[in-house]
Amino acid sequence: MKQSSNDNQRKKGDNFISTELPMGFSNALLKNAAAMSYFNTLDEGQKSNIINQTHQISSKSQMQQFVDSLQPSL
Repeated sequence: MKQSSNDNQRKKGDNFISTELPMGFSNALLKNAAAMSYFNTLDEGQKSNIINQTHQISSKSQMQQFVDSLQPSL
């Protein structure tokens, strides 16, 4: 079975915007480097939890506010 380039990147641990992310979420991440860096440090379960939260968001501005609020828990 052939591996995709995304699988290869995931195995290498490279930071990237996956094609599996909702488009609105990935677009908002691209506008906030700190949020993108934080998201890339999360494990798969944490990422999945955040992605699931994005399914409740219905506008670009709400999505950007959500992404802008991403930060490490203290």
